[in-house]
Amino acid sequence: MSFQYKNPISPNQLTGQQSVDRSKTYGTNFSTLSTGGYMEVFSLNELYYTIPPSTYGPIEYTGNTIPITYSKGSGTTFSYDTLTLHSDNISSGRRKLGMLVYVYEQNQIYQFLIDNYETLWNSATGSTGTTIISEFGTTMRADSIENITFMSGWTANTISGVSGETNSTAVWKIYSTPVSFTGNTSATCINDLYVENLYGCSPINVNDLLIGNSGITTTSLTAITISATTYLNLPLSPGGSFTGGTVSGTTNFTNGLTATTISATTYQNLPINYGSFGLTIDGGGSDIIVGNKGYAIIPYAGTITGWNVIGNTSGSCVIDVWKTTSGNIPTSGDTITGTEKPTLSSQQINSDLNLTTWTTSVSQYDVIGFNVDSTSGLTRVNLSIYIIKQ
Repeated sequence: MSFQYKNPISPNQLTGQQSVDRSKTYGTNFSTLSTGGYMEVFSLNELYYTIPPSTYGPIEYTGNTIPITYSKGSGTTFSYDTLTLHSDNISSGRRKLGMLVYVYEQNQIYQFLIDNYETLWNSATGSTGTTIISEFGTTMRADSIENITFMSGWTANTISGVSGETNSTAVWKIYSTPVSFTGNTSATCINDLYVENLYGCSPINVNDLLIGNSGITTTSLTAITISATTYLNLPLSPGGSFTGGTVSGTTNFTNGLTATTISATTYQNLPINYGSFGLTIDGGGSDIIVGNKGYAIIPYAGTITGWNVIGNTSGSCVIDVWKTTSGNIPTSGDTITGTEKPTLSSQQINSDLNLTTWTTSVSQYDVIGFNVDSTSGLTRVNLSIYIIKQ
């Protein structure tokens, strides 16, 4: 394996275990102060990572329940954003890949995962960007597109089930353990699609896919019976359904459907592969200020269909969206919004789902920039941009 995983160590070493007297009523530490592992928080807000506006240097914001070790640069040539990993190279601050967090308000466990982490690591460490690896940690600067892409996973505020995010797009993924179904030979449940009522099984909601070779019937596939292999290869979005057709046997469908593969009627009834991207702009308790608020890299091609803006209260805000090709940084000259910039005008929520002046086409790995043109009376705004994936 090319990834440089190391059994973590730190400069401070213990000579024995830590404990308290058996009669004491207090413990040794809070779970939320640990690095990774399992912890409990009250709401989804505790999963977000916030960089207060106009803040530079090490980010030590008390609102970050699960922070990373991150330093914000000033944007000048020699002042870059910097991420520091612990000595295992899969943790930073209190976050660690694979950690589980129970959210009380949702009664749900979420797992922190950055997809294709080893690939992103190899791209970053093999780029011209600055990466310093030592015995006690790794420091990475945002001075190359590969380093920026790697670091964006650690700073991402994407949660499955929030603002259109799914387990395949979010870094905080809804966690569920594998489930085996009796009555379905070789059918096993694994993460990522809604399934229920399988051959006498009790209704469930485990956000899962089916794998196996036996025939299955599910309520998420209306009035049809297909093999588990066929089901796995259907281009369904999580939670989607397939209606209007009859499919049987061992036919495997892929994203490259043609008129000779299935009927046009069946094809028209396949669910659209919806997605979304965006950002949360947080003033850290103060009014949001104008200016650039960050970037996102879209890992798939698609067509933008609309946007939604939600503020923490009624107020006004105008956000411009910029787009350029992979390996470049968008600027104001790359705006794609036309006359329909995401806007709040003395409102708390607003949307535009029928874009007529946007440049809506997105190519794989396009770089998106977000800029606040004007704002008043808002301390937190969430922008979601909807896209149909190709």
